[in-house]
Amino acid sequence: MSIKTLSELFLVAAGYNKPDCLLHKVDGKYVPISTAELVRDVQRLAKALSDAGVKKGDRIGLMAENGPHWPTVDFAVLSLGAALVPVYPTLPPDQAAYIARDSGASIMFAQGKERAEGFQEHLDSLPELKRIILIPVGDEAVEGTTDLQDLIAQGEGADPAEFERRSKEPQPDDLATFIYTSGTTGHPKGVRLSHGNITSNLLAGLEYLDIESSFTSLSFLPLSHSFERTVDYIYFYRGCTIAYAESVAAVAQNLQEAKPHVFVSVPRVYEKVLGRVHENIALSSPLKQKIFHWAVGVGREAVPYRLADKTPPGLLGIKLAIADSLVFGKIRERLGGRFRFAVSGGALWLGMWRNSSGVLAFRSSRAMASPRPHQC
Repeated sequence: MSIKTLSELFLVAAGYNKPDCLLHKVDGKYVPISTAELVRDVQRLAKALSDAGVKKGDRIGLMAENGPHWPTVDFAVLSLGAALVPVYPTLPPDQAAYIARDSGASIMFAQGKERAEGFQEHLDSLPELKRIILIPVGDEAVEGTTDLQDLIAQGEGADPAEFERRSKEPQPDDLATFIYTSGTTGHPKGVRLSHGNITSNLLAGLEYLDIESSFTSLSFLPLSHSFERTVDYIYFYRGCTIAYAESVAAVAQNLQEAKPHVFVSVPRVYEKVLGRVHENIALSSPLKQKIFHWAVGVGREAVPYRLADKTPPGLLGIKLAIADSLVFGKIRERLGGRFRFAVSGGALWLGMWRNSSGVLAFRSSRAMASPRPHQC
């Protein structure tokens, strides 16, 4: 199915019918959410919001960490032709309230008691904010808010055919979301992005991102910014399982648990990982250092073949297999064991690369490996 809007994208995602569309941590273990469960919740939430008066062009805020609640709220809002306003989850209450006020958000989804109460403290300066929906952490409750699951339950009986009809109404030029700048040069500025802005980026990204429905991805960059969110849309479009990391601090552990084939991050994170690798090598024996640098050299020699999806020939292929056994395979195990490639984005550009053994190659944001990077 060719898509022009994000609400159409969700209709494609709904067709995969996977038992593990999403993975999230419950009581210390990754638990699956099926496509059917996600579709049911999105349809019910969309109905509940529509019954509450949400219509095309309305702005709905979301201040939350990554998790299943994110696509549930996002796709429900988009299906109604409304625009999602993500708020970076670590912002203090006054800055979060500024974004809600500046965007004209009429409903705010807030994860956790502290965030919900932060909006309540600023209600006097938020004349357009009519309702706060709590995404509870544990058994939290906040007076004056509605629990997300209670709101979803209000949409029980949602008609799938009606949901599909409404999901096809948004047009490519319709507003889909706001992305607010950091505010380091004054008040944050809201960047307006249409359905077409985002779908054109994700379709262009698919020229380079060989995502398969059998893949598992690890989502840990904030969905409140455009990079992780755009790539997550690609995951949904391709039917890739999305595992949500518990936090950035827990990524190393979650890599071992979710065993992702792909993930995305910003150049600085990759640079830190590379720095840590070199620190460990510097503390190793001279023999291990020599083997490591030899393997890196072999990997660089094999890069042109890997980028062309060709098997390195002859002696180079033999050396690459040895390098993989001695060095690259161990790095892959630290990434979960199933790693295929990583995606990097910084400032204006998005790129993807992999090295000769499928292990991510580390480069600065000014030297992306994609031959024709696309502007984000």
